[in-house]
Amino acid sequence: MSGFVPSAFFPANGGGGLPVPELDAPTYTPSAGDYVVGGYHDFDGVDEYIDFGRITACEVTTGSTWSISCWADAVGNENRFFRIFNATNTNNLTVLEYNNRDLWISYSLGGQQFLPQYNGKLPTSGWFHVLATTDGSSIRAFVNGTEVTTRFVTGTYPTATETWDATTKVVIGGNPGSLFHQGGLAEVAM
Repeated sequence: MSGFVPSAFFPANGGGGLPVPELDAPTYTPSAGDYVVGGYHDFDGVDEYIDFGRITACEVTTGSTWSISCWADAVGNENRFFRIFNATNTNNLTVLEYNNRDLWISYSLGGQQFLPQYNGKLPTSGWFHVLATTDGSSIRAFVNGTEVTTRFVTGTYPTATETWDATTKVVIGGNPGSLFHQGGLAEVAM
């Protein structure tokens, strides 16, 4: 994943950072004017998300290491911050989300699902930082710089041809159809 810097997506006014390879122009749903606020995006929790299309650098395979992080200001109890979504096989995804204000990293590839979970409850107000990272043998989660959970990975990831295809897309703020984020997101990076 070296060289892939989605933090350049933010702030909403154009941001800076390194060039992002293979990045299509983002699709704002319903439209960017509805929720672009200063240097971050404010999602309504109903139907707003950002679709970046396919970014093959995000498509993990056997031996991949990765990290996903973002700043969030979350209002609701069940939302998704970051997702790699494959419409052909919805089991193949990477999610940074929270459910009932517990942090989940839902990582399901080739029928294996890895769910490191932090049950300590995310903050109910104000901005906080979340990070999920893996070295290939374990997935670790951090909240505001403090490690909160680790889950060891068993088995192997499938190959790229088994996992990803032309329907794959990177989505921030939810996924088409459900679990939309309510609140702010900024400096999303993988």
